[in-house]
Amino acid sequence: MVIMVENPPASEILITSALTERARNVPVFEQDKLGKFLGQTEITSADIAGKDIDAAYQYWNHVRREQFAPARRDIKLDELPPKLIPSVAIVDFVDDPIDYLYRFFGTNLVQVSGMELTGKRYFADKVKGYGFVNEKLFPEMIIRREPLFHIVKWQSIRDVSYETTSVRLPLSDDGKTVTGCMTANAWASLLNPDRTRP
Repeated sequence: MVIMVENPPASEILITSALTERARNVPVFEQDKLGKFLGQTEITSADIAGKDIDAAYQYWNHVRREQFAPARRDIKLDELPPKLIPSVAIVDFVDDPIDYLYRFFGTNLVQVSGMELTGKRYFADKVKGYGFVNEKLFPEMIIRREPLFHIVKWQSIRDVSYETTSVRLPLSDDGKTVTGCMTANAWASLLNPDRTRP
């Protein structure tokens, strides 16, 4: 059973945190020179039901309890199915202006993107060729305060075209604002759509 995330009451949407304001001021999405964005479609939790990445969504729902999002300290990667962990990233939203610090970047992400981002900051380390979709969607998730589900078509710096189904799950260390994210991803090569990875 998929548990739907309800929208927060209007009183909770009026957040005055600096983090939310910084999210509104992130530069407009631009394509990276080394990675090519081919298009995206927003989907719903029902569209991932029964797929490997649904386990991340179900786990997130379980550990958040009555909160709109769990804290990063509540996320224990070893509690996820072992085959899903390589397709997961944990990201902290840090600094002013905002930056994205990759606390964990799974080995499937390394292989698909052609780079290791664990310990890297997206803007400060001038990451190119990966993360340009997150650059657009993380600020949206901060404002909406709810999971985002997307199918994105893109080309990696290794010149491989993929269709990625992703869930971006907000994390909140203060229980009020989005301070990070857990992502889970599944890829299919556009040249061979039957060949998928978790």
